[in-house]
Amino acid sequence: MAATGPTVTIAAKSQFKPVTGDVFVVFHESKYDKATISGAISGAASGDVATLFAQTFPYTAAATAAGSVTLAGATGSYSFSVAPALATRYYVEVLGGDPAATLATSATSTVYVSNLQVPAALSPCARPVCTERMRVQEWVPATALRDEIAKPWYFYLGLSLSSSGVPKAPAWLTLDTHAAISKSVKLGLVRFSRTITFSFRIGDDGYALRLNLCSKDTEAKDGLGLPGSHGCGQHRVLASKEYLG
Repeated sequence: MAATGPTVTIAAKSQFKPVTGDVFVVFHESKYDKATISGAISGAASGDVATLFAQTFPYTAAATAAGSVTLAGATGSYSFSVAPALATRYYVEVLGGDPAATLATSATSTVYVSNLQVPAALSPCARPVCTERMRVQEWVPATALRDEIAKPWYFYLGLSLSSSGVPKAPAWLTLDTHAAISKSVKLGLVRFSRTITFSFRIGDDGYALRLNLCSKDTEAKDGLGLPGSHGCGQHRVLASKEYLG
């Protein structure tokens, strides 16, 4: 019977629940910019080496080594922490023998990267009509700045009112077509800002407000965001929706 080589599995995980099966991190956010690439290896030999390779969007350059671990026995596991700046494909090769040869190659696992938007705090509301002017800064990779700074933004607002106390937060957000969104102001190689001015009537009621904003993903063009469409630009979106793009 012919000898079989090692087998190696691979999976990616971040601090976010995958969106339509896609794993992602957030650019320039130290708490959320990392993912873990991990898997199991069987059928290897002690001293074999598992090496992680990374190939970054637009995937035209050759993959480069991003870490390695020496195996202690026939079975084992590996785990690497990665912080991609753009969508990146990862795979693991098991190398062994003398001279070293590739004994097994895993499937490919892709980690995507979302932009970072940071809004300034809102001011206390005046009554009966509350008008807010909110400055939002956005961080994107330098190679994606030209595309991202030119995109339109979509601003969503949800409002609940109650004549007796503070109501529950709204379950849905509606596209605010009356909000004024300024032109982009470039602040550096990876950062720009816009200002959103919007109003809503609260009278003398208690209120609960929820906001969201987005630009439509163009991952296939600039390597930022997720593949496909995820609700950005729709007339109404769930307030609980964690990702719009």
